[in-house]
Amino acid sequence: MAFDWDGGSDFTGGNEHIGIVRTVSGASFTTVEGNTSNPNGGSDGVYVKSRTTNSSYDVVFIRVR
Repeated sequence: MAFDWDGGSDFTGGNEHIGIVRTVSGASFTTVEGNTSNPNGGSDGVYVKSRTTNSSYDVVFIRVR
């Protein structure tokens, strides 16, 4: 999954990020992400995050076969 934090779906603004999708349920999904903030506060690292497609950022799901 690729994130475009500043929107626009152009992925050229320097605010992009990658995560690995663990589960999907409707518009919600969980990811494993590195170099990201701790959802419980504290230091950056590798964490499981709850996300939604109904947010201010753009997401693209990438399927590898």
